[in-house]
Amino acid sequence: MVVHGLRGLHVLARFVCLASLREGVDVVHLAGDVKSPNTVRYLAESCGLRVMGFAGRIDDESVVKAFKDYGEYVESAVVELEGKKILNIGYNPLPERLRSAREVDILITYFAPLESVRQGLALTSPLVDRVIARTRPRSVLITSCKETRHLGGFTCLGEALRGFYATIDLGPPGPVIVTSTFLDSHLRPQI
Repeated sequence: MVVHGLRGLHVLARFVCLASLREGVDVVHLAGDVKSPNTVRYLAESCGLRVMGFAGRIDDESVVKAFKDYGEYVESAVVELEGKKILNIGYNPLPERLRSAREVDILITYFAPLESVRQGLALTSPLVDRVIARTRPRSVLITSCKETRHLGGFTCLGEALRGFYATIDLGPPGPVIVTSTFLDSHLRPQI
């Protein structure tokens, strides 16, 4: 499960925990704008999830430390899950680490490729364009978006604050990104 924009709100962390049970996932990727280290700790300790993530523009060093203490800080790193390679680019990319990245199945990025989005839909970066050209991901999940949009081979994930999350089916024939909302799930009566 991938979420962006929890903004330190415990109620959203609880929705992530409940949605992970509903979706049958045991890994949650916090893809920026977490804001509170308590969110990372809660999802790891109270929900029993494997937590990984990278920082967004409103995250400080305490969030990065929480990823390192309670989960995995995956900035500019390739993580392998169920035989699929997932490359992660957060708000503070490390170009020296990204140079070694080769073909990947999925790119989860805080920044959008320049040609993929309309003005204002997401933050863009020419670095991401270069990484995509070199790694040729089968799916790209952009997480600095306010609303969820599907743009060709790109998925722009809206903020958790607005109810959005994504699940990634890693099974054959290849990775499939499915976007959902807490509002459309069985959690709606609890809001």
